Amino acid sequence: LPNAPLTALDYRRLLLDVPGVRNAWIAEFAPPTYYADAIEGRLSHDDPAVPGVREVHLRGLHRVRIEYADGASTADKARILAEVGEALQANRCLCEDFADVAVVEPQDSVLCGEIELEASADPLEAYAAILLAAQRYLAPGVRRYTREDLRRSDPELFEGPAPRHGFIDAEELEAAELRATLRLSDVIGELMDVPGVKAVRDIVVRPADLNAAEAAESKWEVSVR
Repeated sequence: LPNAPLTALDYRRLLLDVPGVRNAWIAEFAPPTYYADAIEGRLSHDDPAVPGVREVHLRGLHRVRIEYADGASTADKARILAEVGEALQANRCLCEDFADVAVVEPQDSVLCGEIELEASADPLEAYAAILLAAQRYLAPGVRRYTREDLRRSDPELFEGPAPRHGFIDAEELEAAELRATLRLSDVIGELMDVPGVKAVRDIVVRPADLNAAEAAESKWEVSVR
């Protein structure tokens, strides 16, 4: 039976059930170190450098990143953020909290390549499929399914919070992580799986705000800004 969210994947499922959220991620939040003065009974940000003071490291704090669905208006974004905050506070565990909730802003990327197609491939269809495959790698989304779609392939379908807007495949959710690095070898692998693609002769993927000279220095692995 469904249960309240407990794991990071559970909380991602919870947030993905908010209309207008395309993807969401949960990570540990590293707060600053505090200093406890047991004699004075004080907790301070700065080390007072007196005997008896010990460092205090808070635990149980998380940071949340969400991505809006395409086409979300300003009013939609305000509503989405409010609903995300309400969902988190209504489902947080005892002695845990969400210290930082922020939006992942889109970052344009440049894709340039020389790709050989099979003789029988339709160039327009292959071109569209190539762009779609690259987009899914750069900014993976999470699809919603009906119960019938997943009930045979996912025996743990009802684990975690009960969804209101469709079920989510656990493997797809785990794979849809927030990209910190773009690996060219991964992009090539995705494009080679496109029907009609015979070979990837040359390809460049880089953030649009990174010039060609900078991109050449780290062609095979580019950090997302």
